[in-house]
Amino acid sequence: MLPLPELYSNFLKKHLDKRQYLILSILVNLLQSLHQVRLEELATRFPSPIQLRSRIKKLQRFLSLPQFNFETLWLPLIEIWIQQEWEQEEVMYIVIDRTQWKENNLILVSVVYDHRAIPLYGAWLGKKGNSNLEQQKKVLEPVLRRLKNYKVVVLGDREFCSVDLAHWLSREKKVYFSLRLKKNEYVELEPQIWWQLKELGLSQGTSVYYQGVKVTKTKGFGGVNFAAKWKRKYRGKSSKEPWLIMTN
Repeated sequence: MLPLPELYSNFLKKHLDKRQYLILSILVNLLQSLHQVRLEELATRFPSPIQLRSRIKKLQRFLSLPQFNFETLWLPLIEIWIQQEWEQEEVMYIVIDRTQWKENNLILVSVVYDHRAIPLYGAWLGKKGNSNLEQQKKVLEPVLRRLKNYKVVVLGDREFCSVDLAHWLSREKKVYFSLRLKKNEYVELEPQIWWQLKELGLSQGTSVYYQGVKVTKTKGFGGVNFAAKWKRKYRGKSSKEPWLIMTN
């Protein structure tokens, strides 16, 4: 069994007893070899002389420990790792996203590192469908609080193109945003002249950039920049539509 890296082992030993730490170390090794998280499969491979059903219950009890939450274990641990990997005032990109399968609906904030998204904080929505501003702020606030020494750029797909979210982020110190707009959104590219994004007439291989525009007719959130880019056709393949970005 491979030992956990020193950073993780030193931290986890402060929050888990020896037995709990051993179980966690075994599970981490199993996950890396099995590449799946089915409890029955983990219990089958778990080295214990007890019956399979008892092993499953044992792992269920272990994974239900109160320590296993973002605030107690993960955020403090990931903060130590971030301090080792980033210099203060360095630019850091974080992504807010949502994923749903069956009845499970999860909103998650991750940091971009080496072309991967490393989870920082998340929450179950308890309902189907998109998240709202309060739920988005709930997962962003604890992350931004811990990253106050860095220049943070929040990236969000079309679900998170809300001008309310953009306005809230713009009030945070050293926080920037790049949020993907929906094509039915309106922008004021010239005084009192509003364009719906799908009517801009963009074609493959073109891009545009406007500074200090207003977004949406109803709320008129202004002073932001708008960028649009449609990748050109490459090797017979092309994107179906352009990327439409609201950013500060």
